[in-house]
Amino acid sequence: MLIYFLIGGCKISMPIHNKEKFLNICMRNRLVYRNFTFSNDMEKISFTCTFYTALLLKECLKNENIDWKCEKYFGLPYLLFKYRKRYGILIGLLLASAVIILSGCFVWDVRVSGNNSLEEQEIIDSLAVQGLKTGNYIKNLDVDVIENRVLISFDKISWISINLVGNVAFVEIRESQHPHLIPQQESPANLIASCDGQIESIETHAGETKVKVGQFVRKGDLLISGIYDSYPWGYRYVRANGNVMARTIKTINIEIPLNYQKKVYTGEINTKNSLFFFSKEIKLYRKTRFLGATYDTIYKVSKCCLPHGIDLPLEWHSTIFAEYIYEDQMRTPEEALELAYEELDKQIDDTVDSGAVILRKNTSGELQESRYLLECTIVVIENIAETKEFEVIE
Repeated sequence: MLIYFLIGGCKISMPIHNKEKFLNICMRNRLVYRNFTFSNDMEKISFTCTFYTALLLKECLKNENIDWKCEKYFGLPYLLFKYRKRYGILIGLLLASAVIILSGCFVWDVRVSGNNSLEEQEIIDSLAVQGLKTGNYIKNLDVDVIENRVLISFDKISWISINLVGNVAFVEIRESQHPHLIPQQESPANLIASCDGQIESIETHAGETKVKVGQFVRKGDLLISGIYDSYPWGYRYVRANGNVMARTIKTINIEIPLNYQKKVYTGEINTKNSLFFFSKEIKLYRKTRFLGATYDTIYKVSKCCLPHGIDLPLEWHSTIFAEYIYEDQMRTPEEALELAYEELDKQIDDTVDSGAVILRKNTSGELQESRYLLECTIVVIENIAETKEFEVIE
Protein backbone atom coordinates (compact mmCIF):
# COMPACT_ATOMS: atom_id res chain seq x y z
CA MET A 1 0.00 0.00 0.00
CA LEU A 2 2.85 2.39 0.76
CA ILE A 3 4.44 1.75 -2.63
CA TYR A 4 1.11 2.23 -4.37
CA PHE A 5 0.66 5.54 -2.57
CA LEU A 6 4.14 6.82 -3.47
CA ILE A 7 4.11 5.90 -7.15
CA GLY A 8 0.37 6.46 -7.63
CA GLY A 9 -2.29 4.26 -9.17
CA CYS A 10 -5.82 4.03 -10.50
CA LYS A 11 -8.91 1.84 -10.47
CA ILE A 12 -10.02 0.45 -13.86
CA SER A 13 -13.28 -1.25 -14.82
CA MET A 14 -14.51 -3.02 -17.99
CA PRO A 15 -17.42 -5.23 -19.11
CA ILE A 16 -17.35 -8.71 -17.62
CA HIS A 17 -17.37 -10.49 -21.00
CA ASN A 18 -13.84 -9.13 -21.61
CA LYS A 19 -12.36 -10.72 -18.51
CA GLU A 20 -10.69 -13.63 -20.40
CA LYS A 21 -9.06 -11.29 -22.89
CA PHE A 22 -7.88 -9.00 -20.06
CA LEU A 23 -6.35 -11.88 -18.09
CA ASN A 24 -4.59 -13.20 -21.19
CA ILE A 25 -3.16 -9.74 -21.94
CA CYS A 26 -1.82 -9.47 -18.38
CA MET A 27 -0.21 -12.94 -18.59
CA ARG A 28 1.46 -12.25 -21.95
CA ASN A 29 2.79 -8.84 -20.96
CA ARG A 30 3.50 -9.68 -17.29
CA LEU A 31 1.30 -6.87 -16.04
CA VAL A 32 0.61 -6.75 -12.29
CA TYR A 33 -2.79 -5.78 -10.88
CA ARG A 34 -4.51 -5.92 -7.48
CA ASN A 35 -7.99 -6.15 -5.97
CA PHE A 36 -9.66 -7.96 -8.88
CA THR A 37 -13.41 -7.92 -8.08
CA PHE A 38 -16.82 -8.38 -9.72
CA SER A 39 -19.59 -5.80 -9.49
CA ASN A 40 -22.76 -6.62 -7.56
CA ASP A 41 -24.81 -6.97 -10.75
CA MET A 42 -22.08 -9.20 -12.28
CA GLU A 43 -21.82 -6.92 -15.33
CA LYS A 44 -18.37 -5.43 -14.73
CA ILE A 45 -14.98 -6.32 -13.35
CA SER A 46 -12.63 -3.89 -11.65
CA PHE A 47 -9.03 -3.87 -10.45
CA THR A 48 -6.28 -1.47 -9.36
CA CYS A 49 -2.81 -0.96 -10.78
CA THR A 50 -0.03 1.60 -10.88
CA PHE A 51 0.07 4.51 -13.33
CA TYR A 52 2.88 2.83 -15.26
CA THR A 53 0.91 -0.42 -15.60
CA ALA A 54 -2.16 1.56 -16.68
CA LEU A 55 -0.19 3.18 -19.53
CA LEU A 56 1.03 -0.20 -20.82
CA LEU A 57 -2.42 -1.74 -20.41
CA LYS A 58 -4.04 1.13 -22.30
CA GLU A 59 -2.18 0.29 -25.54
CA CYS A 60 -2.90 -3.41 -25.21
CA LEU A 61 -6.63 -2.90 -24.60
CA LYS A 62 -6.78 -0.48 -27.52
CA ASN A 63 -5.28 -3.08 -29.86
CA GLU A 64 -7.84 -5.67 -28.71
CA ASN A 65 -10.75 -3.19 -29.05
CA ILE A 66 -11.69 -3.65 -25.39
CA ASP A 67 -13.72 -0.88 -23.73
CA TRP A 68 -12.44 0.21 -20.33
CA LYS A 69 -12.88 3.08 -17.91
CA CYS A 70 -10.68 4.65 -15.25
CA GLU A 71 -12.96 5.19 -12.24
CA LYS A 72 -10.57 6.55 -9.67
CA TYR A 73 -7.05 7.93 -9.26
CA PHE A 74 -5.11 7.77 -6.02
CA GLY A 75 -1.60 8.22 -4.63
CA LEU A 76 0.91 11.00 -4.08
CA PRO A 77 1.46 11.94 -7.78
CA TYR A 78 -2.31 12.38 -8.22
CA LEU A 79 -2.56 14.56 -5.10
CA LEU A 80 0.37 16.72 -6.22
CA PHE A 81 -1.21 17.17 -9.65
CA LYS A 82 -4.66 17.87 -8.18
CA TYR A 83 -3.42 20.52 -5.80
CA ARG A 84 -0.60 21.86 -7.97
CA LYS A 85 -2.06 25.39 -7.95
CA ARG A 86 -2.74 25.45 -4.21
CA TYR A 87 0.61 26.71 -3.01
CA GLY A 88 -0.48 26.91 0.61
CA ILE A 89 -0.79 23.13 0.86
CA LEU A 90 2.67 22.65 -0.64
CA ILE A 91 4.15 25.20 1.74
CA GLY A 92 2.37 23.51 4.65
CA LEU A 93 3.80 20.12 3.68
CA LEU A 94 7.29 21.58 3.44
CA LEU A 95 6.93 23.29 6.82
CA ALA A 96 5.56 20.13 8.42
CA SER A 97 8.47 18.12 7.04
CA ALA A 98 10.93 20.70 8.33
CA VAL A 99 9.34 20.66 11.77
CA ILE A 100 9.48 16.87 11.94
CA ILE A 101 13.15 16.84 10.90
CA LEU A 102 14.22 19.68 13.19
CA SER A 103 12.18 18.50 16.19
CA GLY A 104 14.48 15.50 16.48
CA CYS A 105 17.13 17.88 17.80
CA PHE A 106 15.05 19.02 20.79
CA VAL A 107 13.79 17.53 24.06
CA TRP A 108 10.19 16.40 23.70
CA ASP A 109 9.48 15.06 27.15
CA VAL A 110 11.01 14.87 30.65
CA ARG A 111 10.18 11.73 32.67
CA VAL A 112 10.96 11.36 36.37
CA SER A 113 11.29 8.13 38.36
CA GLY A 114 12.41 7.25 41.87
CA ASN A 115 10.36 9.93 43.65
CA ASN A 116 8.17 8.86 46.56
CA SER A 117 7.22 11.90 48.63
CA LEU A 118 8.25 14.55 46.11
CA GLU A 119 5.79 15.63 43.44
CA GLU A 120 6.89 14.97 39.87
CA GLN A 121 5.99 18.51 38.79
CA GLU A 122 8.15 19.94 41.59
CA ILE A 123 11.16 18.04 40.25
CA ILE A 124 10.40 19.04 36.64
CA ASP A 125 10.19 22.70 37.69
CA SER A 126 13.53 22.44 39.46
CA LEU A 127 15.11 20.87 36.37
CA ALA A 128 13.69 23.66 34.21
CA VAL A 129 15.32 26.28 36.43
CA GLN A 130 18.68 24.53 35.99
CA GLY A 131 18.35 24.35 32.20
CA LEU A 132 16.52 21.09 31.35
CA LYS A 133 13.01 21.39 29.96
CA THR A 134 10.98 20.54 26.88
CA GLY A 135 12.16 22.49 23.88
CA ASN A 136 15.86 22.54 24.84
CA TYR A 137 18.36 21.98 22.04
CA ILE A 138 19.86 18.57 22.86
CA LYS A 139 23.41 19.35 21.70
CA ASN A 140 23.61 22.35 24.04
CA LEU A 141 22.70 20.34 27.15
CA ASP A 142 25.51 19.58 29.59
CA VAL A 143 23.94 16.79 31.64
CA ASP A 144 26.72 16.66 34.27
CA VAL A 145 26.44 20.37 35.00
CA ILE A 146 22.64 20.17 35.32
CA GLU A 147 22.90 17.21 37.70
CA ASN A 148 25.35 19.08 39.95
CA ARG A 149 23.21 22.22 39.96
CA VAL A 150 20.12 20.26 40.97
CA LEU A 151 21.96 18.54 43.83
CA ILE A 152 23.25 21.88 45.12
CA SER A 153 19.97 23.80 44.83
CA PHE A 154 17.52 21.04 45.82
CA ASP A 155 18.41 19.55 49.21
CA LYS A 156 15.53 17.07 49.03
CA ILE A 157 17.42 15.11 46.34
CA SER A 158 20.56 13.16 47.29
CA TRP A 159 21.32 11.58 43.89
CA ILE A 160 20.23 12.23 40.32
CA SER A 161 20.94 10.72 36.90
CA ILE A 162 19.80 12.20 33.57
CA ASN A 163 19.81 10.00 30.46
CA LEU A 164 18.89 11.37 27.05
CA VAL A 165 17.30 8.67 24.90
CA GLY A 166 16.19 10.07 21.57
CA ASN A 167 13.94 13.04 22.33
CA VAL A 168 13.11 11.96 25.87
CA ALA A 169 15.07 12.91 29.01
CA PHE A 170 14.80 10.12 31.60
CA VAL A 171 15.52 11.48 35.08
CA GLU A 172 16.15 9.07 37.96
CA ILE A 173 16.45 10.44 41.48
CA ARG A 174 16.88 9.37 45.09
CA GLU A 175 15.27 11.41 47.80
CA SER A 176 17.29 12.66 50.75
CA GLN A 177 16.85 10.85 54.06
CA HIS A 178 17.30 12.76 57.33
CA PRO A 179 17.26 10.18 60.13
CA HIS A 180 19.43 12.22 62.50
CA LEU A 181 17.72 15.59 62.36
CA ILE A 182 17.73 17.30 65.76
CA PRO A 183 14.19 18.40 66.62
CA GLN A 184 13.70 22.08 67.31
CA GLN A 185 13.19 23.04 70.92
CA GLU A 186 9.47 23.43 71.57
CA SER A 187 8.01 26.42 73.38
CA PRO A 188 6.42 25.86 76.80
CA ALA A 189 2.65 25.57 76.79
CA ASN A 190 -0.42 24.84 78.92
CA LEU A 191 -3.45 22.73 78.07
CA ILE A 192 -6.72 24.64 78.42
CA ALA A 193 -10.36 23.68 77.88
CA SER A 194 -11.57 24.21 74.32
CA CYS A 195 -15.24 24.23 75.50
CA ASP A 196 -17.46 23.76 78.56
CA GLY A 197 -17.76 20.24 79.93
CA GLN A 198 -17.54 17.74 82.78
CA ILE A 199 -14.24 15.87 83.18
CA GLU A 200 -14.53 12.12 82.59
CA SER A 201 -10.87 11.05 82.49
CA ILE A 202 -7.40 12.57 82.57
CA GLU A 203 -4.23 11.25 80.93
CA THR A 204 -1.18 13.44 81.60
CA HIS A 205 2.05 12.89 79.63
CA ALA A 206 3.84 16.09 80.56
CA GLY A 207 2.94 18.94 82.92
CA GLU A 208 1.02 19.26 86.17
CA THR A 209 -2.69 18.32 86.28
CA LYS A 210 -4.94 21.11 87.63
CA VAL A 211 -8.39 19.46 87.42
CA LYS A 212 -10.10 16.34 88.76
CA VAL A 213 -12.48 13.74 87.34
CA GLY A 214 -16.10 14.88 87.74
CA GLN A 215 -15.18 18.56 87.82
CA PHE A 216 -17.06 21.05 85.62
CA VAL A 217 -14.85 23.37 83.59
CA ARG A 218 -15.48 26.38 81.42
CA LYS A 219 -13.94 27.20 78.08
CA GLY A 220 -10.43 28.56 78.65
CA ASP A 221 -9.92 26.99 82.10
CA LEU A 222 -6.47 25.57 82.81
CA LEU A 223 -6.41 21.77 82.62
CA ILE A 224 -2.72 20.82 82.65
CA SER A 225 -0.05 23.37 83.50
CA GLY A 226 3.33 23.55 81.81
CA ILE A 227 4.90 25.17 84.90
CA TYR A 228 6.47 23.08 87.68
CA ASP A 229 7.20 24.70 91.03
CA SER A 230 10.58 23.16 91.88
CA TYR A 231 11.04 24.91 95.23
CA PRO A 232 13.65 26.00 96.31
CA TRP A 233 15.29 25.91 92.86
CA GLY A 234 12.60 27.93 91.13
CA TYR A 235 10.22 27.08 88.28
CA ARG A 236 10.66 24.60 85.46
CA TYR A 237 8.81 25.14 82.19
CA VAL A 238 7.65 22.31 79.89
CA ARG A 239 5.23 21.82 77.06
CA ALA A 240 2.15 20.25 78.64
CA ASN A 241 0.88 17.15 76.87
CA GLY A 242 -2.00 14.79 77.53
CA ASN A 243 -5.68 13.99 76.94
CA VAL A 244 -8.57 15.33 79.01
CA MET A 245 -11.82 13.58 78.10
CA ALA A 246 -14.97 15.46 79.07
CA ARG A 247 -18.72 15.18 78.62
CA THR A 248 -19.85 18.10 76.45
CA ILE A 249 -23.13 19.28 74.93
CA LYS A 250 -23.32 20.66 71.40
CA THR A 251 -26.27 22.26 69.67
CA ILE A 252 -26.56 22.38 65.88
CA ASN A 253 -29.23 24.47 64.11
CA ILE A 254 -30.08 23.85 60.46
CA GLU A 255 -32.23 26.19 58.40
CA ILE A 256 -33.40 25.17 54.91
CA PRO A 257 -35.39 27.79 52.95
CA LEU A 258 -38.26 26.52 50.82
CA ASN A 259 -37.56 29.16 48.18
CA TYR A 260 -34.13 28.96 46.59
CA GLN A 261 -32.27 29.79 43.39
CA LYS A 262 -31.07 27.04 41.07
CA LYS A 263 -28.18 27.33 38.62
CA VAL A 264 -29.40 26.81 35.04
CA TYR A 265 -27.07 26.87 32.02
CA THR A 266 -28.27 29.05 29.16
CA GLY A 267 -26.47 27.06 26.48
CA GLU A 268 -24.27 30.05 25.60
CA ILE A 269 -20.72 28.69 25.35
CA ASN A 270 -17.51 30.35 24.21
CA THR A 271 -14.26 28.47 23.70
CA LYS A 272 -10.64 29.55 23.51
CA ASN A 273 -8.28 27.06 21.86
CA SER A 274 -4.51 27.22 21.95
CA LEU A 275 -1.78 24.99 20.57
CA PHE A 276 1.37 24.64 22.67
CA PHE A 277 4.44 23.57 20.71
CA PHE A 278 7.57 23.11 22.85
CA SER A 279 5.84 25.23 25.57
CA LYS A 280 5.23 28.04 23.08
CA GLU A 281 1.59 29.10 22.84
CA ILE A 282 -0.06 29.53 19.45
CA LYS A 283 -3.41 31.23 19.96
CA LEU A 284 -6.16 29.95 17.70
CA TYR A 285 -8.86 32.37 18.77
CA ARG A 286 -9.78 35.97 18.50
CA LYS A 287 -11.10 38.19 21.28
CA THR A 288 -13.84 36.29 23.10
CA ARG A 289 -17.30 37.79 22.94
CA PHE A 290 -18.44 39.10 26.32
CA LEU A 291 -20.48 36.64 28.34
CA GLY A 292 -22.83 37.37 31.21
CA ALA A 293 -21.56 38.10 34.68
CA THR A 294 -21.99 34.45 35.75
CA TYR A 295 -20.27 31.62 33.94
CA ASP A 296 -18.27 28.50 34.70
CA THR A 297 -14.75 28.08 33.36
CA ILE A 298 -13.64 24.60 32.27
CA TYR A 299 -9.99 24.07 31.37
CA LYS A 300 -8.93 21.02 29.34
CA VAL A 301 -5.49 19.88 28.20
CA SER A 302 -4.99 17.15 25.61
CA LYS A 303 -1.52 15.78 24.92
CA CYS A 304 -0.43 14.24 21.63
CA CYS A 305 1.22 10.87 22.12
CA LEU A 306 2.97 8.30 19.96
CA PRO A 307 2.60 4.54 20.51
CA HIS A 308 4.32 3.14 23.62
CA GLY A 309 3.40 6.26 25.60
CA ILE A 310 5.90 8.69 24.08
CA ASP A 311 4.61 12.25 24.47
CA LEU A 312 4.95 14.65 21.58
CA PRO A 313 5.83 18.30 22.30
CA LEU A 314 2.27 19.25 21.30
CA GLU A 315 -0.57 20.11 23.65
CA TRP A 316 -4.08 21.26 22.82
CA HIS A 317 -5.47 23.65 25.46
CA SER A 318 -9.17 24.50 25.56
CA THR A 319 -10.82 27.02 27.88
CA ILE A 320 -14.61 26.72 27.84
CA PHE A 321 -16.85 29.45 29.24
CA ALA A 322 -20.38 28.21 29.99
CA GLU A 323 -22.87 30.93 30.90
CA TYR A 324 -25.59 30.29 33.50
CA ILE A 325 -28.36 32.13 35.32
CA TYR A 326 -30.25 31.59 38.56
CA GLU A 327 -33.93 30.67 38.50
CA ASP A 328 -36.31 30.77 41.47
CA GLN A 329 -37.38 27.30 42.64
CA MET A 330 -39.63 25.92 45.39
CA ARG A 331 -38.80 22.90 47.57
CA THR A 332 -41.41 20.55 48.91
CA PRO A 333 -41.44 19.93 52.70
CA GLU A 334 -40.15 16.39 52.06
CA GLU A 335 -37.22 17.70 50.02
CA ALA A 336 -36.42 20.30 52.68
CA LEU A 337 -36.49 17.64 55.42
CA GLU A 338 -34.16 15.34 53.47
CA LEU A 339 -31.76 18.20 52.72
CA ALA A 340 -31.79 19.29 56.39
CA TYR A 341 -30.74 15.84 57.60
CA GLU A 342 -27.99 15.67 54.96
CA GLU A 343 -26.66 19.02 56.18
CA LEU A 344 -26.94 17.84 59.79
CA ASP A 345 -24.76 14.80 59.07
CA LYS A 346 -22.13 17.04 57.47
CA GLN A 347 -22.07 19.45 60.40
CA ILE A 348 -21.83 16.62 62.93
CA ASP A 349 -18.81 15.27 61.04
CA ASP A 350 -17.23 18.75 61.08
CA THR A 351 -18.09 19.48 64.72
CA VAL A 352 -17.37 16.17 66.43
CA ASP A 353 -13.78 14.84 66.32
CA SER A 354 -13.16 11.36 64.97
CA GLY A 355 -12.05 10.13 68.43
CA ALA A 356 -15.17 11.39 70.21
CA VAL A 357 -18.00 9.15 71.39
CA ILE A 358 -21.62 10.30 70.86
CA LEU A 359 -23.70 9.34 73.91
CA ARG A 360 -27.04 10.87 73.00
CA LYS A 361 -28.65 12.82 70.15
CA ASN A 362 -31.99 14.63 70.31
CA THR A 363 -33.43 16.08 67.10
CA SER A 364 -36.54 18.21 66.58
CA GLY A 365 -37.87 19.89 63.44
CA GLU A 366 -40.42 22.57 62.59
CA LEU A 367 -41.91 23.53 59.22
CA GLN A 368 -42.57 27.23 58.96
CA GLU A 369 -44.08 29.28 56.17
CA SER A 370 -40.88 29.86 54.21
CA ARG A 371 -38.34 27.51 55.80
CA TYR A 372 -37.71 24.27 57.63
CA LEU A 373 -35.85 24.43 60.96
CA LEU A 374 -33.97 21.49 62.42
CA GLU A 375 -32.39 21.58 65.89
CA CYS A 376 -30.10 18.83 67.16
CA THR A 377 -28.56 18.48 70.60
CA ILE A 378 -25.81 15.91 71.02
CA VAL A 379 -23.96 14.77 74.12
CA VAL A 380 -20.43 13.54 73.45
CA ILE A 381 -17.29 12.53 75.27
CA GLU A 382 -14.31 14.16 73.61
CA ASN A 383 -10.82 15.45 74.24
CA ILE A 384 -11.17 19.12 75.20
CA ALA A 385 -7.46 19.76 75.85
CA GLU A 386 -6.17 22.60 73.68
CA THR A 387 -2.53 23.69 73.56
CA LYS A 388 -1.80 27.30 74.40
CA GLU A 389 1.80 28.46 74.35
CA PHE A 390 3.10 31.09 76.77
CA GLU A 391 6.20 33.24 76.90
CA VAL A 392 8.64 32.98 79.78
CA ILE A 393 9.87 36.36 80.99
CA GLU A 394 12.95 36.17 83.19
